[in-house]
Amino acid sequence: MSPVASILDAILPDTCVGCARPGGALCPPCLAALHSELPRRRDPTPRPRGLPPVTAAGAYAGTLRTALLSYKERGRTRLAEPLARLLAAAIVTAFCAAEVAGPIVIVGVPSTARARRDRGHDHVETLAGAAVISLRAAGIPAVRLRALRRRGSVRDSAGLSADERAHNAGSAFVVRRRARRDVRGRTVLVVDDIVTTGSTAVAVTLALEAAGARVAGVAVVAATARRCLVKADVEV
Repeated sequence: MSPVASILDAILPDTCVGCARPGGALCPPCLAALHSELPRRRDPTPRPRGLPPVTAAGAYAGTLRTALLSYKERGRTRLAEPLARLLAAAIVTAFCAAEVAGPIVIVGVPSTARARRDRGHDHVETLAGAAVISLRAAGIPAVRLRALRRRGSVRDSAGLSADERAHNAGSAFVVRRRARRDVRGRTVLVVDDIVTTGSTAVAVTLALEAAGARVAGVAVVAATARRCLVKADVEV
C-alpha cells in the first residue's frame, strides 16, 4: 500500500466494504456474515500433486472477496484485523485436522518485490502476524517464521491461468539461509490470503520440505471455486 493510500485510509470516514454503511470497514452484520460458517477443507479442483490439505475460512465470493480486494489492492488496511481473525480460525482448524502436537508454527507466502512496493507492505505477512497475535490472545501457542524468500523474477499471480500459475510458481521460493535451522525437523502450516489453483502452495511446500520441514497443511482466508470439466462417457 502506498503512503498516500495509508494516510487516506486513516483520515477518511470508513464505510463498510460489504454494504457501504458508514461506521467501519466492516459493519457488525457483514462481519457476522463472514463468521457465519466454520472454516473447512477447500482443496482446488483439480487438486495439484503435492498439495497439502487446504483449509479456508470461506469461499472467495461476496463480502469476503470484496474485503480481500479492498485490503490488498485499495489500501483498506483496517480490514487486516478482521481478515486476520478469519485466518486464525482457519489455522486452528487446519492444525487440529493435522493432529500435530506442540505450538502452531506458521510460514507465510511472501509477496513479490513489486507487490510489496505497490502495496507498501507484505499483505500476507501482515495478516500472518496479526493472526498470531489473535491466537496468542486466545491462549493458543503460535509461532510465525519468516522463513521464505522469492527467488528469481516471477510475476504476480493475479490474472494468470492455471498453467501460467504453475509455471510461474515453479521453483520461485527458497528457505532463507538464517531460517534453515528453524524449519528443519519442524511441522509447519503454510498460510496465504487466497488459494486458487494451489500451484503457489505446492511450490512453497517443496521449498520447505527441501529444507527439512514437514508441511501439515495450508490455511487461507478464502478459496476460489474451481471445477474441472470432465468429458462424459455417454452422450446425453
